[in-house]
Amino acid sequence: MRAGRVIDWATALETSPEELHRRLRGLWQEQEDVYAREARIREQLHACPDRELDSRLMQAERHIARAAVLLGEASVDSARVRY
Repeated sequence: MRAGRVIDWATALETSPEELHRRLRGLWQEQEDVYAREARIREQLHACPDRELDSRLMQAERHIARAAVLLGEASVDSARVRY
């Protein structure tokens, strides 16, 4: 796993080590949905006159995308662990 042990991840997510991959994959899919929704919001507000709002939305989009990448990596890593 990228950071932490499998048991630590499983404990944090209140699941068994055997179910960890499925749980992480579900969370990754949810995070991807959040990213898509935020991107649509930013796209709609991109032309707004408030440059700070536009900038903050772009920052949020980047952070959400990075979180999705990290969840995806954790999911892939957890699938490699054998029990």
